[in-house]
Amino acid sequence: MNSEEGEDRSWIDTVERELRSYREEYDTGVVTLDDLYEFSEERLARQYPRNKNIRAKIRQQLQSLRDQGKVAFLGDQGTYRIMMTGSERDLPGLSTDIFDLLDGTPENTKEANDRLKEVRDALRDVLQDHPKFEDFVWSGVGRKNDSPYTSQPHRQPGPEGEVEYRELCWLAVAHQDYRERYERPQDGVQLQFTVRTDTDTTRPPADVALHLDEGADEQLRDEVRSNLQAHRDEFLRRVRALDSFEVALGTESWASDRIDGEWDEFLDGLDDHFRIYSPLSEDDIEELGTHLIPEIANRFDDLLPLYGLVAGVGGTVPEADPDVWIEKTRVRNRPYKQEGEYALGKALLAPGTDPAGRRQWEEMREAAVGDIVLHLDQDKYAIVGVSVIDSELIDDFQNPPHDRWSEEQVASGAYLRWLNGYEEIEPPVRIYDDVLENPDHAETLEQIREEYDKIIYNKHLSLNQGHYFTHCPDALASIFAVESAHLGALLETRGYDPEPPNRPTEGYWEMVFAKREQIEKFLADPSKEIFVELVDADHFWGSMAYQHWPHELFEEHSPDEVASAIESARESGDLSPLLDLHQMGVSKATEILRAVESDTYAILNKRSRAGMEALGYEPPNGTPSVEEYRNFSAQVRHAHDEFDLRELMEREMDERIPAAATKLEVADWAFSENYEGRIELPPDDTPDRYADYNTRLSVDLDDIEISAGGLYFEDWDRIESRVSQALREGSHILLFGPPGTGKTKLAREICEAVVGPDQFELVTGSADWSTFDTIGGYQSTREQELRFEPGVILERFHADEEGTPANEWLVIDELNRADIDKAFGALFSALTGESVTLPFKHENGEDIEIVDASRRDATVRPNRYYMPADWRMISTMNTLDKTSLYEMSYAFMRRWAFIPVGTPDLPYPSEPGGSDELADLVHQYVQVWDDDPDLDHDQLATLGELWYTVNQERAIGPAIVEDMYRFIASAPSDPDYVSPIVMYVFPQLEGLRRGKLKSVVNGLESIVDDPEDLRATAEDFFQTDLSEESGE
Repeated sequence: MNSEEGEDRSWIDTVERELRSYREEYDTGVVTLDDLYEFSEERLARQYPRNKNIRAKIRQQLQSLRDQGKVAFLGDQGTYRIMMTGSERDLPGLSTDIFDLLDGTPENTKEANDRLKEVRDALRDVLQDHPKFEDFVWSGVGRKNDSPYTSQPHRQPGPEGEVEYRELCWLAVAHQDYRERYERPQDGVQLQFTVRTDTDTTRPPADVALHLDEGADEQLRDEVRSNLQAHRDEFLRRVRALDSFEVALGTESWASDRIDGEWDEFLDGLDDHFRIYSPLSEDDIEELGTHLIPEIANRFDDLLPLYGLVAGVGGTVPEADPDVWIEKTRVRNRPYKQEGEYALGKALLAPGTDPAGRRQWEEMREAAVGDIVLHLDQDKYAIVGVSVIDSELIDDFQNPPHDRWSEEQVASGAYLRWLNGYEEIEPPVRIYDDVLENPDHAETLEQIREEYDKIIYNKHLSLNQGHYFTHCPDALASIFAVESAHLGALLETRGYDPEPPNRPTEGYWEMVFAKREQIEKFLADPSKEIFVELVDADHFWGSMAYQHWPHELFEEHSPDEVASAIESARESGDLSPLLDLHQMGVSKATEILRAVESDTYAILNKRSRAGMEALGYEPPNGTPSVEEYRNFSAQVRHAHDEFDLRELMEREMDERIPAAATKLEVADWAFSENYEGRIELPPDDTPDRYADYNTRLSVDLDDIEISAGGLYFEDWDRIESRVSQALREGSHILLFGPPGTGKTKLAREICEAVVGPDQFELVTGSADWSTFDTIGGYQSTREQELRFEPGVILERFHADEEGTPANEWLVIDELNRADIDKAFGALFSALTGESVTLPFKHENGEDIEIVDASRRDATVRPNRYYMPADWRMISTMNTLDKTSLYEMSYAFMRRWAFIPVGTPDLPYPSEPGGSDELADLVHQYVQVWDDDPDLDHDQLATLGELWYTVNQERAIGPAIVEDMYRFIASAPSDPDYVSPIVMYVFPQLEGLRRGKLKSVVNGLESIVDDPEDLRATAEDFFQTDLSEESGE
């Protein structure tokens, strides 16, 4: 371990020790960065006298300890929870066994006791995982005499009839103000665990009960009645929100039944109406930890306002209202962004001043702890992840992980904000294709631009230069959420609720989005008027034949009953609650569910049945079961993909489908148009799919036979084996070695052996290459229009302008001449099996796409370039400049199999027999080049000595020797060795230092017949003095 590593280890150990001391000193497991700094500054200053920024160092170690799970960030002004041994939350009383609580030993007591121990452990784990919950919880075990709960058996109605039980342990949620006033744990939201004490052994021995304000005293009930009368609608809305807790465990909610009765009766029965029982099954312990209790902990914004409303007291948890920000950065070629403590999603890092000393990135100051950060990767032109700001601004950071800032910028102090909770977005939001160039958002984007100055894009709807860290307006965040349901979910789980952008108002899609909006309004505030708007015959299929049914519906049911039925069906996928409503029916019920969950539930009506049958599916008849309905919805999504219904409808209807449209909505449009006879399913001209070309595009890689093809390699068997194995394993091949070793010819031989002489193309790499040359770009036509033209790589995938797929391999000679990152760009992702959408449009108006082999069921389109699984590139690279190998990025190198093609080991000519061995080696090569060699043994030995001499300073392959051989063999008189040396060897010696060049020339002089001519020509060729007196 070096000294720097040792100091880092010392720091982290020291901060961990300070945390333990702080906990013991103040008897708390929560600490802020400021408090810890104040507590330990004096000791740390003595221990580390050379460190001038102790506070930043403490913060850094806290980050490391958080990664180790020893502390947890609480998201409040740099506050941490100490998670090390000894900080676990104690649950008073939960060590008591059931045997101590019961008189006698019922038959099922032992099993219930084991269950209680599991519950106790689960509660400890939950409180450890959810520290926010700790300040609002009481817990304990029922006692015989001193507990507010009785240990005496009593009977209570349950889902399966009346049962006898005893209350054992409870977890009560109550705000601190309420606790101080009433000091009664049962006066809050409770989870209560009971044991069955009757003799019915067919039922589970343990139950879970959810209570709200059960057992309130008379004073509290009076206050509650007064509050409830004044806030009836708000209270009922919040009670319905609580039903999701029961649904999470699959339990039965009794609250809805209770509150749908007479209001006065509800108030009179207030003290027990919230008792909701469900058997505690074998799997429920795990469910408690993963669903129910965390759900309560994460929904204080719903629970405690309800609690305050009912109890008539203040004290609610403030609602989170985070802002959204965008980090626009690059990851490629920035190691510190790829891993480590400053990696993407772990930290925001920017200089506080520009090179001229002016303050910049003041937005870093404006952001607050808990705000959300979207990470825009400029290399991918996509928003790839989400994180949360974890710390206050550090504005004196002076240890950047790179050297891109000036000394003055570093000295003046940089900005640093720590982040946590990073999650990748799947798939990423493409900033151009999905957002800036999406016509559905053009109007909204212009409005945002007019209202805000500093945002990520300019008036031309292109990304702004600079703008590392900018605010994301709500309207822009809403667009991102529309384009990515996953991103929308990630924002919501972080406390941000994006409002949907303005919907389109044309034709079918006006109907779709009208239903979406009206159903949300109805569920938020149930009323007959809103429901009538929801099912208006202008946009609701189910009302077109019978427009009076919604009015009849509300003669039989209240709006709250209808809303409750919708929510129940929404959660379970069971149509029964809706079908129990007056004149509802399967078609209306499924149309409502599709409006509620547009990507989950399909409409099941005459239109969809006819459409699915036409496509070869068997939709359910009559009323479907839960499983049948879910299967039908899955089949509709499959049909959308299998028949590319989005593309079909855009083509047939000549209308762009909104980006926010789901597969189920698109399919419903296709079914409707098919039912009306405006399109036909399946279409007569069902387009080809890439899978139809599998046989034509596939290559037999299992039985590869490659010949040396007029080349001689001493280690041919090894080369052939490596090439064959690499091809079978799916790798592209890069042949590297000295000039003249036959790499290019071998690359041709590989392609001819595997795909044939007409199924590959050979190009030579160039330093001028860009993605325009390799992938393609816009070119002007004779009509002065811009048209996309594919580059040398994409050309391999099209057999004609219609986009007929092809599998033409590519040989790139001297790949190291090209700037790899500049030349290949988006191809990096395509080479790893990912589809890529390029920032170009085909003349048909569609995006240019590189389609990976996994999308073989996609439709063949002229704007798509399908990369077959068996497509390969074979490249060559000269290692004349050995650094060229390492100029390629690691990301690019790992997509290739590197296979060396070197020179043979040449015998030393001065050793006994060395000259003869050289002659024999050259003869083996000559026999491959020429069936009837013309040179004698001495001439072959001379060629061998020349090859050996050159290779002492610059490796050259046998191809150079072949050139020399053919020149000498064709000479009419005595061999002239100087001329072929000048013609073929001297060009290979460019770049040698003078000392090495002199060594080669001196060696060659000792071999040729005319050394004076050789030296003079060499000095003229290389423009340098090679005499002995010239020095090195």
